[in-house]
Amino acid sequence: MPVRAVAEPSIVLQPHTSVLHPMTVETYRVLQRVSRNAGWASTAYRNYLIGLFEGLLSSEGEAAGDRFGRLFCLPPEGSRGSLAQTFEWLEIELNNVVAKAKPNAYVARIFVAHLTTSYPCKG
Repeated sequence: MPVRAVAEPSIVLQPHTSVLHPMTVETYRVLQRVSRNAGWASTAYRNYLIGLFEGLLSSEGEAAGDRFGRLFCLPPEGSRGSLAQTFEWLEIELNNVVAKAKPNAYVARIFVAHLTTSYPCKG
């Protein structure tokens, strides 16, 4: 019986990196308002928050051994409990910052500035 060689497509798994595109305060506010109606906007809003918060927490977690290298340290009310509670605290903080911001400001930039000045790491 002859043996037949069959070429199988090689499967190459590429790491998936999510990249948040800069979002202005005005766009964030619109997305937030529309997200209350559920549907795709609600998912987009949640995905934006998750991406932003995961990025902030993971970048700060990598510098955990060096408190002086971190941009901010979560206060006890923000870091107590589950990850969901931490995200909820971050969302409240973010919405407070966005409420006072200029429409053309970038959300991530003003939020990091807020966290850095309001919650610096104490040596």
